[in-house]
Formats: sequence, structure tokens, C-alpha cells
Amino acid sequence: MIASLGRLGFGSRELERTERMILATRTLAERLVEQHAIRFPRGLLREHMGRAVADVRAAAESHDSEPPAATAGIWNRERTASRLSGVGLITPRLRWSHEASGPAFTAKALFQCQQDILDDLVDRGSYDFDAALSLYKLAAEGTTGERAGDTLREQFTASLRPAQRALAGRLTTATMGLRRRLLESPNGRNLIPTIERIGSDLAVAQAGMAFLRPGTWAPRQFRALGDRIRGLDADLAWDERLACAMTWTLTHALIDLCFVERPIPTEDLAATIKAWSYLSGVVTYLDHAVGVREDLESGIVNTALVSMRPHEILGLAAFPRGARGPASHELERVLDRAAEFAMRALAATAGRDDAQYACLALLIPTTLLAPWIGSRDGLVGRYFRRIGPAVRAAELRAYHSATYSQQSSPSRTQRAFKTLPGKPRQRSTPS
Repeated sequence: MIASLGRLGFGSRELERTERMILATRTLAERLVEQHAIRFPRGLLREHMGRAVADVRAAAESHDSEPPAATAGIWNRERTASRLSGVGLITPRLRWSHEASGPAFTAKALFQCQQDILDDLVDRGSYDFDAALSLYKLAAEGTTGERAGDTLREQFTASLRPAQRALAGRLTTATMGLRRRLLESPNGRNLIPTIERIGSDLAVAQAGMAFLRPGTWAPRQFRALGDRIRGLDADLAWDERLACAMTWTLTHALIDLCFVERPIPTEDLAATIKAWSYLSGVVTYLDHAVGVREDLESGIVNTALVSMRPHEILGLAAFPRGARGPASHELERVLDRAAEFAMRALAATAGRDDAQYACLALLIPTTLLAPWIGSRDGLVGRYFRRIGPAVRAAELRAYHSATYSQQSSPSRTQRAFKTLPGKPRQRSTPS
């Protein structure tokens, strides 16, 4: 089932690391919910994370042991394994059969491997925007199109810098393996056009980061890319549209939907896309807010810093070497925007999987602002205080829906409440 992962050199060792990270995040999430007095049933978090662990284990049951080819010192598999722990936690597990658990997680793992390889290549290879966009689009079109494997490998090889061409085979393996699993999934053929459209925006936003590096510095061209991406709501500024398109989380959510056995109603798909686009913005802002200083030292101005200082960044003629890190009030603005996006995501899915999305709203900051990744300034607590009331309201909607509905709705996640004690309101705050 995961032979493609094995050929990438991503096997049982990396999946074990993913599982350990999920369990560590579960412990942290429970502590943070209690510490910040967010009245939220511990049983919901445990069930959500239990499903994530089960998905990883299902994928790990049939890994192959084929020795990996050399990675050319570029792709960091351990980092991908850590990121997959977040992917397992913060993408929706919607009504899969048990048999679909392993293939669905494997598909997400292949996509994450593909994207991490591309990111490392582009970051280290000094690609300009056009070259980077060509690589990202080639991966996206290879995933959803009909290119033969040999043709795709040749095109990757031609697009890569000479020193990086050893990874063309890895990219081809990940891309072809992902495409095969999407085509074999119950809803894959129906959702591939949507994945292709989302992949186009992702490619533009990811490649656009080339304009924020020293050798290809052109921040006003980065600004212009915001006009190429359609906003979810009319009030989104250009940098907010880019932030919502920049991360992989929406594509992971769509991959999940491919493995749902029943057809996806149009209104549910629209709600999922809107919610996960906003949650992608949350991921972008929180991840970049934590990494501003590190990214500056690595030679990149990230999206959080652009949002903090748009006029200053757009007016610079050269990369701001030695720029100061974010001040407290600048972080507050980014946290405010991320919290607003989280609340819009919860609103977009009100009445659809409220319990699931309430969990996600808590797990995203837990995953991205965890102490082991070097979070500073108490960001997670400051963010939790902003989203706590909206999360609680979503959980209450789910509780009342599960309590008073006469018949389960396929658009709702109600199974979580089956594991709670008889009087769940008395156990809202973990003891």
C-alpha cells in the first residue's frame, strides 16, 4: 500500500516519529486547555487524536523496506515526519471506512513529501519566481493530469538545477503515487478538478516567496500576486488572500474528502473549501509569526512580517538584512487576524461537524506554537484567549445537535460524544 513511500525512503521509522509527535501534542493540548480555562471536553480531543494515531498505524502496517536513493542532502525526512503529525491532527477525518484509513493517510503523506521536497529545492536552489512556479505547477499538473511517469521525470529533471537533479525521481515517485491513490479513491475523480484549481493558487503563492529573498527581491511583485488570487470574502486584503492560499492544509482536507465513500454534497464541499481556506490562513500566520527571526536569518521575509509592516517592506529596494524581529504589538495584530480567520472557519461550518472543527481550532495553535519548536512570548496563551469563546460555542452547537437530533446527519460528526460520561457538562474542563 505504501510502496511509493518506501521508495522515497519514508517508511516505518518516519511514521513512528509521526505517531510520537501526535501523542506529545495530545498531552500538550489537554494541558493548555486546562491551563487557559477553555471549557472543552477532554474526550473530544482524545477521540480526535486517537483517530489520527490509528490512521498512521494503518499506513505503517504495510510499509516496504526498499532502500532509499540518496537525497542529495536536501530533503529533510524527519521534518516531513513532524509535519505529518500536524497533518494527521488538523485535517478532517470525515466518515471514512476503516479500510480507507491507511490509503487516505498515505495519500496525504505522499503529498506532504512532494511539497517538502519542492520547498527545500526552491529554498536552496535560488530559483526565481518563474522557475519556482514552473516546478510547483509541474507537480500540481502531474498530480491531477495524465502525464506518463517517464515524461514527468524528464520534465522534473529539465526544470531542476544540475546539482539537484537526483531528486527528480523522488518527485516523480511522490507525484505518481499520489495521483494513483486519488484515482482509486471513491471521490477522487470528482474532486480532482477542485484539487487542480486549489493547486494553481498554491503554486502561485508558494513560488511568490521568491520575491521576498535577497537574490530575487521584488516585494511589489509579491504584492501584485495577491490580485491574482480570488478572495473568500470581499474584505480580505491582498496579503490575506495570499496567506489563505499559501499552505497545504486545504489540499490535505480535499484529499481526505476523496476517501469518503458517499458523494460529497455541493454545499458541504463549498463549506469545507471556505473553512479550510481560512484555516490555511491561520496556519500561515501562526507558523510565520513564530518563525520571523529564524526566516530573516535564513534570508527570507515571511508573510507574517509583511502583514506586520506592509508599507515598510514594500518600500525597500533591497532585502532588509539586520531587520529587527517583531515587537509585541506587531504580534498582536497577526494573532488578531489569525483568530478572526479561525472564527470565520467555524462560522462557515456551523451545523456541519461542529465538534470536529472546534477540535481543529484548538489543535492548530497547539501544533504550530508548541514549546518544542521554539515558541516565544506566550503566543499560544495569547491566541487561546482570543479563540476560546468561539470554540466553546461550536462545541456547544455540536453537543446540542447530538443530544436533540432524532436521527444522525451525514454532515455532522456526532460520534465523539459517545465516549463522554453521562453528564458531559460537568466534565467540560479537564480535571
